[in-house]
Amino acid sequence: RLQNENVGQGTVCAVVGDFSLKTIGLTFALMKISAIIVPLTEQISVEASELMGVAGVEVVFDFRQNELKLSRISLPVISSLILK
Repeated sequence: RLQNENVGQGTVCAVVGDFSLKTIGLTFALMKISAIIVPLTEQISVEASELMGVAGVEVVFDFRQNELKLSRISLPVISSLILK
């Protein structure tokens, strides 16, 4: 499924949720394809968007509702400038 979502080596992925078999399994799958993982828990939800911006997150895997919700976000302008 990761290939279908164009998630591969170097893709910055946030994994949002508690430590469960699903989040741990996804973490191992992302490690296997050499994606960059940004683990976030529900306790930091207030700061999550700021942290994702700093990390340059491109894809968010959200497990907070006990099912996977995948969303893509564009890199913030400041991250684009830093990458140049």
